[in-house]
Amino acid sequence: MDTASWIIMVILAVTLFIFLILSIIVLIKILKLIKEARNFIETGQELADKASGVASNLYDMTLMGSLTGLVKKIRKKYNKYKEDEE
Repeated sequence: MDTASWIIMVILAVTLFIFLILSIIVLIKILKLIKEARNFIETGQELADKASGVASNLYDMTLMGSLTGLVKKIRKKYNKYKEDEE
C-alpha cells in the first residue's frame, strides 16, 4: 500500500468515526426529546380530562340551578293561585 492510499484510508476512518459519534449523540438527544414530548402530551391529556370534568360539573350546577329556579317560580305561582282561590 502506498502512502496516498494510507492517508486516504486514515482520513475516511476518522471521518466515519466522527460521524458515528455524532450520530449516536443526535440519536440520544432525539430519544430524550421524544420522551419529553410524550410527557407533555400526557400532561395535556390530564389537563383536558380535568377541564372536561370541571365543565361537566358546571353544566350540572347550572342545570340544577335553573331547575331549582323553575321549581321556585312554579311554587310561587301555585301559592299565589291558591291565595287567589281562597
